[in-house]
Amino acid sequence: MGNKYEFWLSPEGLDRLRQWSGQGLNDAQIAREAGVRPDTLRAWKKKFPRLAQALAPAAPQPGPDERIETALLQKATGYTVDVSKCYKLRRVEYVDGKKVCEFEELAQGVDQVHVPADLSAQIFWLKNRMPDKWQEKPDAGKLSLLRLDEALGELKNGIEQETE
Repeated sequence: MGNKYEFWLSPEGLDRLRQWSGQGLNDAQIAREAGVRPDTLRAWKKKFPRLAQALAPAAPQPGPDERIETALLQKATGYTVDVSKCYKLRRVEYVDGKKVCEFEELAQGVDQVHVPADLSAQIFWLKNRMPDKWQEKPDAGKLSLLRLDEALGELKNGIEQETE
């Protein structure tokens, strides 16, 4: 690894600089890794915009939870997607009203397809985000406990009557 700036402007050098920057190394640490002095790296950043851009902090990427939440919201509300398709085109040539030649060729095109909202995704979202309002059997637990108390009370009364 030389100290020449040419290497650091090459695709391989820029990738390495991006990697170090993405790992959270500061300019002094990157200069040390690159085998140059920090003031040399600063001068290169001023002189070469591509190098400065490679060392610019990257925008934070959403984590898996945020990506899944966004995908679930999209699925629950519906979305439109571009789909690449191949079409067969037929071209016919006429001379004096008579068919002379016929050509078939394939052409690429893009269709916009609407993916409708998914009811299961909507139910999942509502049950998890607003359980008080959207649980399947509201107060089912309370009803079960009341029935259990009544059954125990009846059993207790039956036992007391038998023992008397």
